[in-house]
Amino acid sequence: MKLTKSHPLFSRFDALCCRLSPENLCCDGECSRAETARRLAQIRREWKALEKQAGFSGTEGEVDALSCVFGA
Repeated sequence: MKLTKSHPLFSRFDALCCRLSPENLCCDGECSRAETARRLAQIRREWKALEKQAGFSGTEGEVDALSCVFGA
């Protein structure tokens, strides 16, 4: 299955993408490397679970492209 903007779980994928941005992931440099690694691991676990739920396997770039082209 291909992710589209109309997919019911698209906004959840988009929210995970926002959390993956460098400034959000490391809290503008306030997080330690260990905390940043923990945050990244948690987001990856959530992404995998969401892929399973959605029946979709894709990349952050694909979600980002849909957000940028169509406006999230």
